[in-house]
Amino acid sequence: MEIMAENKVFYSKESLLEGLIDDYGTELKRIAFLYVKDESLAEDIIQEVFISCYHHLDSFRKESSYKTWLIRITVNKSKDALKLWSFRNFVSKAEVEPRFFEVNTPESDTLCMERIPKVY
Repeated sequence: MEIMAENKVFYSKESLLEGLIDDYGTELKRIAFLYVKDESLAEDIIQEVFISCYHHLDSFRKESSYKTWLIRITVNKSKDALKLWSFRNFVSKAEVEPRFFEVNTPESDTLCMERIPKVY
């Protein structure tokens, strides 16, 4: 089966994916890095982009170019990674460094009292 992509002919889904990686991998990594500001996270995102691309190649509607499609996937996965990272970072810092979150309020005092084991 022949597959056309950006003026190139590929004979399998795997060869098309390899061509897309060769053509756009570096550019997509730069885009991911602009969002996440971390090279290793950008590389992980690009791996996820191409895994997703491979799984959805059959459903690609060719309403845009492969490049546009891959950029959109990259941007979405980068934003998802930022949301996930922000949430994890906030939670982990709250657990590791509680002194930054201590405020003497009735609510915080009540929570502290609930943590103290009751002796009968």
